[in-house]
Amino acid sequence: MPALNDLLLFTSAAFIMNLSPGPSNFYVMARTLSQGTSAGLAAVLGLATGSLLPSLQTKSCRQTVADKTATLIRTNQRIRSK
Repeated sequence: MPALNDLLLFTSAAFIMNLSPGPSNFYVMARTLSQGTSAGLAAVLGLATGSLLPSLQTKSCRQTVADKTATLIRTNQRIRSK
């Protein structure tokens, strides 16, 4: 268990980083102010989709690697047992 001082420092830093807006927030605000609510919502949808797809691809790739690794291990064990 980390020391209480370290835990408080980490929690404070994480809280401050969550409060500060990033470039995506500024992009959505700029689109909304300049082109209206529908453009802002489209920007939000695009950013959310852009964040979700790489995560799904990573999960899919990990599953494929895990399946292939299990197959290779079983094949290797069969070869060694002969």
